[in-house]
Amino acid sequence: MDFYTTLSTYYDDIFKLNKKAVSFIGKVMNDKQGQHILDLGAGTGEEAIAFARKGMNVVATDNNELMVKNMQQKASELSLSGIETLQLDMKDISLLPHTNSFDAIYCIGNTFVHLFNEIEMVKVLNDCYSRLKPGGNFIIQIVNYDRIIEENITELPKINNADKGIEFQRFYEKIGENLSFKMKLSKKQETGKTITFESKTKLLPIKMEDFHSILQKSNFTNWEFHGSYNFEKWSIDSPALIAVIKR
Repeated sequence: MDFYTTLSTYYDDIFKLNKKAVSFIGKVMNDKQGQHILDLGAGTGEEAIAFARKGMNVVATDNNELMVKNMQQKASELSLSGIETLQLDMKDISLLPHTNSFDAIYCIGNTFVHLFNEIEMVKVLNDCYSRLKPGGNFIIQIVNYDRIIEENITELPKINNADKGIEFQRFYEKIGENLSFKMKLSKKQETGKTITFESKTKLLPIKMEDFHSILQKSNFTNWEFHGSYNFEKWSIDSPALIAVIKR
């Protein structure tokens, strides 16, 4: 079974609603009811649902079928009408009919670096450009790879949910110009036995200068960087690299 299909079962026990991300995105787009948002790589849709509950119109996409089904179920249970869920890879944004329709697009949770190379990244940027209203923003949040590489960080902090008997670990290994990213999910069963699921994939570790170069090859001309969802200025010690890219 695909790791992300397995992960979808436990996703909400590992990743909670990122309230800081919702606040940051809301402030960037002036947080008005009726605005239109596109969420790329939405997972089980906690942030997308948070915006829909604020009265915004949200299109939430993920390339995993069960993630999307989880989103649909949660939206249905909350009787939310302002959210559309789609199984869609972010490389296929051009298939969306919503040209010039969105006030904001966001891709958070380090999803953007799962694209294969810079060519794909520029294509996604340009596809998003064409789907933003003039003045709209594309917000991308990734891990601060300047820090990861400079400090030779090989493991991120564990995520534990003791009540559910779940431990989630993430590891990095440098391979040439890329990073190997390993995820390990451990679940303690009622019998006392622990079952483990693992996945390894390749990431393109975008440093600050790399991001500048990629953006310069796109249709966008206006952007700024932050180091966290508190709007602090990016530095090599920042936990994240967040780009706010304006059309």
